[in-house]
Amino acid sequence: MLYANRKLLALFFLIVLIGSTPPILVILSPIKSFAIGCLITASLGILMALRNINKIKKIKPRTLLLIAVIIFYIGLQHSFVGAWQEKSYSSVLPLIIIIISAYLLSQEIARLNDRLILKAFRWSYYVFSCIGIINIITGYSIGKSLGYTHAQPIFPFLEPSHYSLYFGPLAFIYITLEKQPMKKGLGLALIIALSLTIPNTTLLTYACLSILMMVYSFRVKILFLILPVFIAVTIYGTNAVLSNEYFSKRLSVSSDSGQNTTTLVYLQGMQDAINSFSITNGLGLGFQMLGTQPPSDYAYTIAKLMSDVNGELNRQDGGFLAAKIIAEFGILGLFVVLSFTVLCAKSFINIRDLSKKNARESNTKEIIFSCIVATFCIEMFIRGYGYFSPGLYIFLISAFYLDALNKSKRREIPIKEKHSATINKQTLNNALFVQHDYRSQMK
Repeated sequence: MLYANRKLLALFFLIVLIGSTPPILVILSPIKSFAIGCLITASLGILMALRNINKIKKIKPRTLLLIAVIIFYIGLQHSFVGAWQEKSYSSVLPLIIIIISAYLLSQEIARLNDRLILKAFRWSYYVFSCIGIINIITGYSIGKSLGYTHAQPIFPFLEPSHYSLYFGPLAFIYITLEKQPMKKGLGLALIIALSLTIPNTTLLTYACLSILMMVYSFRVKILFLILPVFIAVTIYGTNAVLSNEYFSKRLSVSSDSGQNTTTLVYLQGMQDAINSFSITNGLGLGFQMLGTQPPSDYAYTIAKLMSDVNGELNRQDGGFLAAKIIAEFGILGLFVVLSFTVLCAKSFINIRDLSKKNARESNTKEIIFSCIVATFCIEMFIRGYGYFSPGLYIFLISAFYLDALNKSKRREIPIKEKHSATINKQTLNNALFVQHDYRSQMK
C-alpha cells in the first residue's frame, strides 16, 4: 500500500510539473525557451523510471533502421539545402533525452496499476481546473504580478492557449472515463464555461472534441433517440459562438481577417510550410530552421499590424506543429504527419470500442493514453508551439506505451491459438479414448 501511494504521488506531481515547469522557467530564467523546463521534467521522468534503463541497451532492428533513415535524411539536407544554425545543433541532445525519458516512463507506466494511473490523471485534472478558475476569478493578477506579458496569463502558463493545450487532454480523459452521467456532464460544462469565459478557441475545440467523442460512443439506439436534441443543440451552439466577435474572427480562415493576428499566424504557418517545401525541393529546411526562409505575405501583414517592419510572430514555430514538421523535414515530415493522422484515427476508434465494453478496469490505461494521442491532433493541426512542449512529451509517452501494448497483443494471439489447438487435440484424443473404451466394454 505504501509503495502504491508513493508511486501515485510521484506520478501525480510529475504530471503537474510537466505542464507547469517550462512556462515558469521561461519567466524566471534568462533563457526564453521551453526546452530547459522540458529537459528538467524529462530528467525527473528518467529518475522515476530508472529501473527500466537496461531496456535502452537492447536496441531493436526497427529502431536502428529508423535512426539510419533519419541520419541519411539529415545528410541529404546538409548536402543540398545547407548546414543548420547553432540553435538546431544545440537542440538535438535535449530532444533525444526527452524521447529516451518518454520511452522509459512508458515502460514504468506499464508496470503500474490501472486504478493508480487513473487517480493520478484525475487529481491532475482537478488541479488544473482550479488553476483556470482561480486565474479567471482573480482577473489573471497572479501572472501579471510576476511579470507575464500576455494580457491574460493563466499562471503558471504564459497564455490561455498554452493552458488549453495541457488542460484540454486532461479534461477529455476525465469526460471519457467518468461513468456517472452527472459528473460527465459537469466536466463538459466546465470546459465549455472556461472556453467561453476566458475566451479561448483552442479550449473550445477540446470541448467540441469531447462532445463528438461522447456522441460517437453512444450505442445506435441511444444515438437515434438523442439525434434531434443533438442537432438542435449543435445549431444553437454554433450560432452562439459565431455571433461572438472573438470567436467569429478566429474561426474565419481568410486572408481578409483584418486585425486578427491569430488567423494570420495560422495562414502564415501554412504558407511557410508550402514555401519551404518548394524552395528545398521537398527536403525541408532542417531541424529548428523554420523562420530562416524568406518571409511570406502574411508575415509582412503581421509586421504591419504590429507597427514594426521587423516584427515577427510565430515564424519559428509555424503556429501549429504540422506546419513546422513539414517545413523542416519536407517529404519525411509529410510522412510523419500522415502517419500521425492514421494513428489518431485508430485511437478515436479504440476509445469508442473500449468505452462500449463498459471500460473494464484492465482497459483504463489503454483508454487514457489513446485519449492523449487522439487529442494531440489539436496541437498538431490547430495550435502548437514547437518540439519542446509538455503536450509533445505526454504524447510520446502515450505513443510508446500503446506501441508496446499492441506488440504484446500480437505476441499473445499465436500463443492463444497454439494453446487452443493443444486443448482441441487433447479433447479429441479423450473422446476417441472414451469411444474405444465403450466399444471394448460392449464386446
